[in-house]
Amino acid sequence: MHRRSAAPSITSAPTSLAQDQGRRIRVYSIQMGIRFACFIGAYFASGALQWVLIGAAIFLPYIAVVGSNMGRLTTHTMDNPMQWHQLDAPVVQSGDEDENTPPSKESHD
Repeated sequence: MHRRSAAPSITSAPTSLAQDQGRRIRVYSIQMGIRFACFIGAYFASGALQWVLIGAAIFLPYIAVVGSNMGRLTTHTMDNPMQWHQLDAPVVQSGDEDENTPPSKESHD
């Protein structure tokens, strides 16, 4: 008797693409708003605080891009992400030749 594999749980399904894009846009926009505030604060600040705000404004774009492009978050992680994509190798019996396969050198004798 052949037993079916268990159906995946709905809680292990990844978020939809629209939800993921919305999350990325929100995170990136918030971080760019903080960068803008750093520029404004650096204009009015002086001394070490000014340099800290300028440094934050310089490095925040990198952090924002890396953070927003982390990909979809999933609650279920697999040990091997390729386990669902493994395919069985096709079975080729001897004597079967493909039309696109060039003839062997032995047949030109």
